[in-house]
Amino acid sequence: MPNKSKSHDVPDTALFILGMHRSGTSALARVVNLLGFDLGEDILPAQPDNETGFWENAALVDVHEQIFDALGTAWDDVLSLPSGWTKSDAVVPLKQKLIETCRAQFRGRAHWCLKDPRASRLLPLWRTVFAELPVRPLMVIAYRHPLDVAASLARRSTISPNAACLMWLRYNLEALEHTYDLPRAFVSYKSLMADWSSAVTRLGTVLDLDWPVNPQDIASEVENFLDPARAQAQENYDFSILHPGLRDWVERTYAICQAAERGEAIKQEEI
Repeated sequence: MPNKSKSHDVPDTALFILGMHRSGTSALARVVNLLGFDLGEDILPAQPDNETGFWENAALVDVHEQIFDALGTAWDDVLSLPSGWTKSDAVVPLKQKLIETCRAQFRGRAHWCLKDPRASRLLPLWRTVFAELPVRPLMVIAYRHPLDVAASLARRSTISPNAACLMWLRYNLEALEHTYDLPRAFVSYKSLMADWSSAVTRLGTVLDLDWPVNPQDIASEVENFLDPARAQAQENYDFSILHPGLRDWVERTYAICQAAERGEAIKQEEI
């Protein structure tokens, strides 16, 4: 989609879509893309497990994977990243690669979007990148009921509800922790699918963002893309299926995301 040219002395507006895999980040990324945020030149193709597309920049996802590999971890590992990992000898060259990839993918773009759930865990490194690009970073945490995510993951692969919810917890807690002092907004998959127009209007208000494209101008395209039936989730999920030591953390974190979406303040010590 064409993007407005930028003045050389005005930083790019970079919108980061964070959250756990299978949480509606792809749907939101496409809507944001239609609203005028560029996704770059190298977009991942759709796959059988996401037929409407991931709307991820393949070059940046590749760098994220290289960072995980360098740290001896992977997207589904729930352990904390090593202390001081952002300054490790293995990661420092990959920071430069992130910067170079962004410049190659988004040069001259006033508004661009990064959507990759892995970024939720890699934000400490990204925060050191922002000043060097430079960008005005805006954060959107896209969240979904943890047991709905678990059900989606179970349909794709053999993963237990406890393992899925532990991953959900890791991704969302790190997104919450690493964005507390940045402009951020929250949107649930359910809210996006039920009334996308209200959802993006609220995001714009919270982030002090004027969408480059008027939502009314792309309404038919968005409505042809989104399928509200895909968001039909059970209303009475039973958290008791989870391990007691996990259940309270998951329920509490989900409640924090819901409260944040309603505009309630989050105390950093609560996370």
